[in-house]
Amino acid sequence: MPQVKRDKLDKKAKLEVFIGYNNSSKTYKIFQPQNEKILVNRDVNFMKDNNENERNQKRSKNRQQRSRNLQLGRLLTTILMMSRSEVQDYYLRFMKVAILLFVSLHNSKRQ
Repeated sequence: MPQVKRDKLDKKAKLEVFIGYNNSSKTYKIFQPQNEKILVNRDVNFMKDNNENERNQKRSKNRQQRSRNLQLGRLLTTILMMSRSEVQDYYLRFMKVAILLFVSLHNSKRQ
């Protein structure tokens, strides 16, 4: 909106999409969907969107998965240091845990 038609309290913000960083200077590459143009600008304010919650949930799931992998790694290391009968007992426990993990991961992917 031109400066002449704009009042002091009118909105000045435009809906633009961040597409990356400029390689040659410390600026942002911005796409304007209404004009279908790509601009380079240093003055940008980002709005947080709903996708941030989804990203946080994915990070949390990744942390949980890493924790499970670490636990399984510790279990396998312990098994390598045991006698044959102890290994058989832990193998049965491990298989039960693996089946439970598989079922829970399969159910979480469905949701």
